[in-house]
Amino acid sequence: MEGIKSVISRVGFFDATDSVGQKLASLVLPVLLSAGCIMLTSNAAVASVVRAVTVADLVSQSALIFEGEVTGIKTHSNGANSMIHTLVTFQVAKVISGTLQNNPLVLSYMGGELDGKVLMVGGMTIPTVGEEGLFFVEQLGRTQVHPLTGWGQGHFLIRKDSTGKKRVFTANGLGVTALTQGKKDVAFKMSKGIAIGVKTVSGDDLDSVLSLKDFNTRLKNIMAENK
Repeated sequence: MEGIKSVISRVGFFDATDSVGQKLASLVLPVLLSAGCIMLTSNAAVASVVRAVTVADLVSQSALIFEGEVTGIKTHSNGANSMIHTLVTFQVAKVISGTLQNNPLVLSYMGGELDGKVLMVGGMTIPTVGEEGLFFVEQLGRTQVHPLTGWGQGHFLIRKDSTGKKRVFTANGLGVTALTQGKKDVAFKMSKGIAIGVKTVSGDDLDSVLSLKDFNTRLKNIMAENK
């Protein structure tokens, strides 16, 4: 515990108009522990280590799985000594699993820029306005470091090919070619941003990338197998 505290004590805002701003020690530590991840510091930013999850984990550990589009983004904090969060608004087009209470849906991501201060979280990819995707939300009604299950592992992009067909890509832009439950590793394994059980391809070979319809069919099969 003391080792973690000494690391967190060095976490702070980077003030673009000044230098290192107010320290986050008393605020980050409880969030860190509840998030189940490890955070280190580098150049006044927050780095992170996230456990790799399987596709079966994405299904079983998500309170809500939906298809939607980002329609708005804003940053906020609850006071001078509070962490910056980015609030992302989604227009939900389709609920795949779970219960949607409000549409549009707002999810909170730690980090962002506000009043000349920047809080950067390593491994954090915040969706952009106009982005269409599939999102696996870990919990609703609770502010977390990252709202999605497995962070970027629970974030998929939907893009149209030259014929207008919608296809599915990982959050870092790799085409998804196959979707299986994934074999869980007992030992701790760091995430590379893609859930175990997701097979990908890079480059322009779009014909092998799963269509949105095929992706959803395979996802629903996995959901049925895990009931």
